[in-house]
Amino acid sequence: MASWKLIQKTKAILEKERGTVHKPWGGKISIGLIYPNHYDVGMSNLGFQTVYHCFNAIEDVLCERVFLPEPEDLQEHLDTHTPLFSLESQRSLSDFDILAFSVSFENDFLDILTLLDLAHLPVESRLRTERFPLVIAGGVATFLNPEPLSPFIDLFVLGEGEEVILELLEGYRKGFAQKETKSAFLRRLAEIEGIYVPAFYHVTYREDGTIEAMEPESGLPRQVKRRWIKEIDHFPSRSVLFTPDTEFKNMALVEVNRGCPRRCRARVGPRPLRR
Repeated sequence: MASWKLIQKTKAILEKERGTVHKPWGGKISIGLIYPNHYDVGMSNLGFQTVYHCFNAIEDVLCERVFLPEPEDLQEHLDTHTPLFSLESQRSLSDFDILAFSVSFENDFLDILTLLDLAHLPVESRLRTERFPLVIAGGVATFLNPEPLSPFIDLFVLGEGEEVILELLEGYRKGFAQKETKSAFLRRLAEIEGIYVPAFYHVTYREDGTIEAMEPESGLPRQVKRRWIKEIDHFPSRSVLFTPDTEFKNMALVEVNRGCPRRCRARVGPRPLRR
């Protein structure tokens, strides 16, 4: 049984929102979109809102949000053994097909482990079999350096995700229809540009923690390319959710520029990364 106190607090949050998407469960790919920080921080993040909109714009996809509980709520989860649940429907994370972390800051890396543990899911990816949700991660912090999270994430989206997620979901549909094993499914997805599956890259480290070598399995690129949107105007980024419980409560956010105007380059690949 979920904590009545936590359920009531969640419903109170929803009552103050505008733009929340509620879809019926059943016959859809269910995605738990997780921001590994508190509600007010996540709801201030335009990238998080953009991904939420992109997922829910797809007819056969249901996307609900998940956030790191506030300290008092975290203790309530632990005291009542209530598994972490989604905001929109209060469904346990284990009920979802895919758990997608949107990670903007390295300081939130440890919260990812806390959230998986609160969801009563194995933290390490090697321990999660087909009966568990697929755990993926994207966001600027992960495509700058995914390696610290590589033991815990099944699949990373490196770069801008608006186009990649369409290809990923198509691959998911095919894998589900063909009843593929998790390994076979991930192996096929690893061939999509911008997708990094750590299980298929064998890494050795030097004593100082830097990567000595990274050897991919046969047929996979030695260095995964960061994905760029070819036609950025096809994916406008703007506020779709509004709540008084956020830093920008009286504003609507609109993306007017993406990336560094000085054309800075962040190298994504095995060699300079640290774990």
